[in-house]
Amino acid sequence: MFLGAFIPVIAATLSGTVAVLVAVVTHGPVSALIVLAIVIGVQQLGGHVPVLAVANTAIRYLVEHPRGEPAPRHDPPGTTPTDTKQTSTIPLRKRSSAATPTILCP
Repeated sequence: MFLGAFIPVIAATLSGTVAVLVAVVTHGPVSALIVLAIVIGVQQLGGHVPVLAVANTAIRYLVEHPRGEPAPRHDPPGTTPTDTKQTSTIPLRKRSSAATPTILCP
């Protein structure tokens, strides 16, 4: 399980290496350096942006809850009615099909 965590890192490094080698062979060393810079930039963004997003959320939570108390539980979205006026406790009468005229459209 511990080794499985390194597969994304190894895969990204191998794919970046292949991209740089292809750039060296097909377009020369200048293109390879540009590809290397792009690969390193993408790997750095992929590693740091999610970490910053999680840290930002944690810091905002700690500012709102300085003692670290847990957030109150909320009902999941969609489990409570949004318009209580439409909710009725009176059962509707079932209409008979004979009372409703049938209109045929061509």
